[in-house]
Amino acid sequence: TVSMPDLSAPDPVLRVSGEADGPTAEFLRYLDLSPVGAMIGNPGRGVRVQGGGTLRLGLTIPVSHSADTTVSGSYGFASNRVERLGGLPPLSRVQALLEFSDKGARVSNGTAELLGGPLRFGITTQPGGAVSVEARGRFAGARVPEAERPAWLELLRGETDWRAQAAVRGGRVDLTVDSDLKGLAVDLPAPLGKAAADLLPLRVQAQLRDAQVVGNAGLG
Repeated sequence: TVSMPDLSAPDPVLRVSGEADGPTAEFLRYLDLSPVGAMIGNPGRGVRVQGGGTLRLGLTIPVSHSADTTVSGSYGFASNRVERLGGLPPLSRVQALLEFSDKGARVSNGTAELLGGPLRFGITTQPGGAVSVEARGRFAGARVPEAERPAWLELLRGETDWRAQAAVRGGRVDLTVDSDLKGLAVDLPAPLGKAAADLLPLRVQAQLRDAQVVGNAGLG
């Protein structure tokens, strides 16, 4: 839809709005190639996505100085699978609404599955292209798909809640994950082993860049 509300205005404004359905991978490619992509940290760079969604896009174009065009819109992810996201394991059943403009982007109340458990997350962009991510989930090793099961999962029984924060800038991810491990039994010798009912506060910090991981973990 294209409209110009006031043709006689000294500085007329053209408004364009549209909606499209299609593959998420194509939307992310378009976003990364647009000026908006650089403003919000190129969220699709290196990411592989399966699934589709709905794009809603609006442009406000001052006719006499089109360089001041503003953009706003959203993209709804419909049960997507996302891989290669900051070195994280694959995300499945991603349901989220990405809202964006020429000033930044955000996701509120996104949901997904990670390592067999449910996940809720939010994403906001910061000045300079940095991206902040907050997530809460539940780890359930027994429900991790066989193809994604690392060998160390055999040492864990049960389920536990966790929370995470990540800062993404220029291809680097600074990640912190916290959990009290309540509900999770660990079949290791003391002091690492524990019964499901015991609390054992755990913090994992890692930096990820170009598929390389540097990090540390602390117990207690």
